[in-house]
Amino acid sequence: MTRTLLVTLQILLLSGCPADPITVDHDLGVASDALIYDVSSADSSLDTSKPVDIGIDKPIPDARLDISSADAPVLPDLPKPLWEPIAFPTMATLYGVWGTSASELWVGEPLARFNGMAWTIETTPFGTKSRSIWGTSATDIFVAGSAGSVSHYDGTQWNAYNTGNGGHLYKIWGSSGSDVYVGSYGGIYAHYDGTNWTTHTLGDSWDFLTSVSGNGPSDVYMVGAKNGVHHYDGTEWTLLTAAGTFWDVVWCAPNKDVYLFGYGGKASVFDGNTWVSMNTGASGAIHDAWGSSTSDIFAVGDNGTIVHYDGQKWAQSPSGTNAKLNAVWGFSSTDVFVVGASGTVLRYQP
Repeated sequence: MTRTLLVTLQILLLSGCPADPITVDHDLGVASDALIYDVSSADSSLDTSKPVDIGIDKPIPDARLDISSADAPVLPDLPKPLWEPIAFPTMATLYGVWGTSASELWVGEPLARFNGMAWTIETTPFGTKSRSIWGTSATDIFVAGSAGSVSHYDGTQWNAYNTGNGGHLYKIWGSSGSDVYVGSYGGIYAHYDGTNWTTHTLGDSWDFLTSVSGNGPSDVYMVGAKNGVHHYDGTEWTLLTAAGTFWDVVWCAPNKDVYLFGYGGKASVFDGNTWVSMNTGASGAIHDAWGSSTSDIFAVGDNGTIVHYDGQKWAQSPSGTNAKLNAVWGFSSTDVFVVGASGTVLRYQP
């Protein structure tokens, strides 16, 4: 905006000669090349009742930034975090996660359902304690709890089962709603055939059967921290000595490749013929793994660790937390959930 300084000149009625120019100082807020005339000796015939335009018609610099200007600097958007936290109603440690969609997600313990907007704490016949969750649909969900208890949800109500094993239960998995496995300590696991739960011994009494996965009723894998990897072919179990020992997690890919994870970030993959060692780059223990394919695998563990495999290499996927992460589950390669200590729930949507 152009400002014109109108100065009313008081004319002293003095005789004199033409006015001499003087330069206005910057402190007056006027451009330095503007001129104001000294009329102290001007002709007394001048009309002093009117303002005199002294010809300053230039913009006055303004140090303020006009952010409405098209030339104003544009700040870049902050990068979206890979994993975004979802607030959970308690600070409890969460051990399991499973669902049918982003609006039908289950976590535990305590057992809670997320509808995409809010959480609802569920109460089963064995209370709210849950260590692992697995199902085939929204009307066929199994929850492994403590003291050998398993609860089943049919879409309307919860039913209680006792596996016959009074011990602590770990990962639960099935090839169908009538073929479900869950491991425990003491080398014991339980199996559900659609009607009854029965207990079986696999390994020795010092073993912990922490994880189970498979590709069907005749292709089931179970890992024990001490004895290693066991395979069930529909008839009998076989100890796969070539796989080594001290594994904590087993996950079977859609193409039937088998992945093992253990302490110190170690991993191994079986293609049906040989076991190949891998290093995930994780420094602590891996507690769970899930993937949409062999080129899209997530593994989670200690100190907020999340690592991702793209089919060629493993890379860190910053979680934004230092909490121990216990379980991972996804609906697709672009919608994955992770749960862990202190009520941690993370969602991946790149």
